[in-house]
Amino acid sequence: MLQPGQTQHIEFRVKISDLALWDTAHSRESVTDGAYRFLVGSDASDIVATKDVQVTGSLTPQVQYVTVQPESVIYQAGQTIDLTGKNQWLKDDTNPAEEPDRNLNITADNVVVAVSNDESLVNLTNAHISYASSDPGVASVDRNGLVRAVKDGVATITVTVNGVSGSAVIDVQGTLTDSTPAVIVAGKPATATATFTNGSNSTVRNVSLSVTLPSGWSATPTSPTTFAQVAGSAKVTASWQVTPAANATPQSYPVSYAAASSEGSFSASAQTIVPYASIAAAYDNTGISNDNAPAAGAFDGGGLNFSAQALAADGFVSGQTVTVNGIGFTWPGVNVSDNIVGSGQAVPVSGSGHTLGFLGASNNGTGSGTGTIVYSDGTTQTFALGFADWWSGSAIPGTSIAAGTPYLNNGPNSSRQNQTVHVYYAGVPLNPAKTVQYVVLPEVTPNGQVAQVTALHVFAIAIGS
Repeated sequence: MLQPGQTQHIEFRVKISDLALWDTAHSRESVTDGAYRFLVGSDASDIVATKDVQVTGSLTPQVQYVTVQPESVIYQAGQTIDLTGKNQWLKDDTNPAEEPDRNLNITADNVVVAVSNDESLVNLTNAHISYASSDPGVASVDRNGLVRAVKDGVATITVTVNGVSGSAVIDVQGTLTDSTPAVIVAGKPATATATFTNGSNSTVRNVSLSVTLPSGWSATPTSPTTFAQVAGSAKVTASWQVTPAANATPQSYPVSYAAASSEGSFSASAQTIVPYASIAAAYDNTGISNDNAPAAGAFDGGGLNFSAQALAADGFVSGQTVTVNGIGFTWPGVNVSDNIVGSGQAVPVSGSGHTLGFLGASNNGTGSGTGTIVYSDGTTQTFALGFADWWSGSAIPGTSIAAGTPYLNNGPNSSRQNQTVHVYYAGVPLNPAKTVQYVVLPEVTPNGQVAQVTALHVFAIAIGS
């Protein structure tokens, strides 16, 4: 605070770089030679002092920061990354018509980008560059900037350009990988394999592969499982004939693999599903009852069911074929288990066509999830399946209303309750050149139908040409 009549000298230091403007033609900040006037005042309308300064010369570019941006974070053992290459995800999308003065030969889509203090990109061909890895045993990098994913783990790759460093984290996975059938029938053998990848340039010795199965299952090797040595950048695979117990319950089971070697131990894990013998065998909920008759269950877990008579009036007669969107479905019975509550069950569905069709509905909100189609050649295809709540007035996008009834059955004696409810249709595109063998339903509720819990119900599945 200044007293009356008191003065104080104030000095402002201005960096020449603060006078820079963006130079589109050269893609950098630039200060133009010439006279610059500095004005001092309490505001723009009250200037009390001015100072003219002549600016000449140029900035000396120096590396300010370095970024290392490979196309991914996760790499499989054996993969390589060229740090001197391009990152396809950073492709320049400039419209030349909108920036006619810009030098389009200057881009920032390299894996390694260095930026100077004038915001220009450093020409890396003329720079002093060095590379380093925090753990060469996980991910190595040579003097030319080639990164090699060696074995499972995490390493930091550092690039130094003219004394300034930038880095990226590399997560290496897949030293041990597996091929496990998505579905294996109880008591029936299937082939499972494990592959060890030597991601380094050096030989790995004493490699031993093994598989661990649920109790009561068996695994018989059908190839060697031990290897005295695995050359650099090479792979070895062991295979087993895996057989579930004959009395294995239809559900998901864990399968684990292990590799021991001179470079350490590695593991991989998978899940396989023992399927039901048929779609009907997987029914675990009763959702349709006769009017004014004792109900065997409850669609929503709280005593409410579809009316068999109301559904029949809309063309959905128990035990008969109903056609929806050109696909013929077998409609289930009454007062018996008639639908599957989506919990990841695998059911046999055989045939070829363009569309896999579902009839179903959800309760307590929209139920949805991801399922899997298993083809006869062992390949799989994931799909999304969802149905609106059966009380909803409209289907969710991608589905349609297949049937509607003006009332439902309520309570143990199936008394009528005036409430419009719906059955919905959903279709999933198939590869028509392949044959469907199994369908794995989404796991929406892991423990079947529970009152006041959202569940997805499937009444019927069929393939349409």
